[in-house]
Amino acid sequence: MAKHDLVKIASTPEHYKKYGVKDNLIEKREDGIHTDGNPGNYEWWYFDANMDDGSNLVITFHTKPFTSSFLPLSPMVSMDYNGKDGSKISKMFRGTQENFSAAKDQCDVQTGNNEFKGDLKNYTIHIEIDDVVADIELKRMIPSWRPGAGMILYGPEEKDEYGWLVAVPKGEVTANITQAGNTKTCHGYGYHDHNWGNRNLVELKHHGYWGRAEVDGFTFINAVNYAPKEFGYQDFIMFMLADGNSIIADDSSKVTFTSANEFIDEVTHKPIAKNISYLYEDGDKKYRISYEVENVILQVSMLDTLSSEQKEAAIKQGMDPAYLRFAGSVTLEIFDKEQVVESHKGNAMWESMYFGNPDEFK
Repeated sequence: MAKHDLVKIASTPEHYKKYGVKDNLIEKREDGIHTDGNPGNYEWWYFDANMDDGSNLVITFHTKPFTSSFLPLSPMVSMDYNGKDGSKISKMFRGTQENFSAAKDQCDVQTGNNEFKGDLKNYTIHIEIDDVVADIELKRMIPSWRPGAGMILYGPEEKDEYGWLVAVPKGEVTANITQAGNTKTCHGYGYHDHNWGNRNLVELKHHGYWGRAEVDGFTFINAVNYAPKEFGYQDFIMFMLADGNSIIADDSSKVTFTSANEFIDEVTHKPIAKNISYLYEDGDKKYRISYEVENVILQVSMLDTLSSEQKEAAIKQGMDPAYLRFAGSVTLEIFDKEQVVESHKGNAMWESMYFGNPDEFK
């Protein structure tokens, strides 16, 4: 598709000044709340972890469903645990305006008895939903990161904004999860990022993929998104690769995305690529990161996550958003000129948000 300049990463000196942030310096206040919860904006704090026992855990704190920015403050907390043995825990807590609070100077979010708190270096998450109680500790190992000034800007006037901060690209995790009196203690590696925006995300994204993984001491975060027709279906990529504790590649302009072996998901009816890859090229320095789906571990029609009133309003707006989460393998290949000199393979978890009509995107 033809390139346009309708979607861009905020990265000029004027952008840094506008958003009050600095290049190569992230402060803990950036993980505090950015929005007021009023109609027209949304925000969420996200955590996931891959555990040494083969299980994985995802927790998200929302100010409201990001498919419904037109709502007033409607806080919610979700937790999904997938055990190696096939066991699953999937919980959702819907809060109220009265039992929600969030600080501006750092991450300190509370919805009912659920809390997500940290200072970029160390985080604690506490969950109490139905018969589940969970306590998670996350300790950062790699410096916090964001693309440019941390904002994706839409339109020639840059009035539509989508914020992204990766507070913890990789961290040590300890989780204690209790359900019906039975407690599991897990250890592994985790991730925490934070998103916010001033326009319904469904109106800014046709579809896309996001993933992150850690393989043999390398850590990477990859995303590709396609904007809707209003913005020319423009594709834009975000990319970060770290070796140990040092970030060695994060210039998205040097990345090419490819996908293959598409199939139709039987639950959401959205097209999904079994194989996706990101190729980073900077002269003779090349890295290729490839994901392959082995299991679809979560398939959600986002309309089903809304209340009956919210669902009715979304349908009237023609929405059919879907969210899918995958587990599978990931391979990092390191090149010397055209030759692969290193190959590292491991496990990964990634996702697809598919908001648009697949028939439009040809």
